[in-house]
Amino acid sequence: MQSLEVQIGGNHYHQFKKQPIELIAECDWNFVQGNIAKYALRFPFKNGKQDIEKAMHYTDLGADLHSNIRPSSIHTEAINYFVRANNLDEVTRSLLFSIDKMDWGKCQKLLRMLLDKHYPQEK
Repeated sequence: MQSLEVQIGGNHYHQFKKQPIELIAECDWNFVQGNIAKYALRFPFKNGKQDIEKAMHYTDLGADLHSNIRPSSIHTEAINYFVRANNLDEVTRSLLFSIDKMDWGKCQKLLRMLLDKHYPQEK
């Protein structure tokens, strides 16, 4: 798709063989889910710790705004393909499944793990 070749303001999404927007669209995630995924996936290539903190804020928003909503299906194949295509670790895989399930508490824990792993000196 030609539109995926264009990125305004950087090249952080071009680091992915399959871009986050492709997974978000394939899973039909809502705004909150999409933003958690976007920020959590791009942090190594764009804003670092701040992107993880933004993702964490969106988990709070999800808990407040979508506390009674549960998805009707889980997108196992799409998530596993995305993880393999981008050579992502198990924490990120678990995070994507937690986003898909709208399990905001687990998302928070996994994002905290990413913070502790990548920014241990900044606790």
